[in-house]
Amino acid sequence: MTASGLNRFLPVEDASLARPVAAEPPGEPAGLLPHERELLRILAAGHSDETAARRLGVSVRTVRRMMAGICERLDARSRFQAGILAARQGWI
Repeated sequence: MTASGLNRFLPVEDASLARPVAAEPPGEPAGLLPHERELLRILAAGHSDETAARRLGVSVRTVRRMMAGICERLDARSRFQAGILAARQGWI
């Protein structure tokens, strides 16, 4: 590691220069990653988990894990409810 690489770990001397780190990629709604948004779009179009997995280049198990995470963040009791809540939040 170079000396310049260490500088990013040092405290900022002037608080006016400090900037918050973005938790989400630019342009994405809070709490939703780009691949999760695409998953919601695919499923909202009526496609199966298997189709979503193929389109995203992941396993069906990963698709189901991603949806479980989305349901948890939305406090949804079902995938159907998660779809409604995601639409209300402008995620799809």
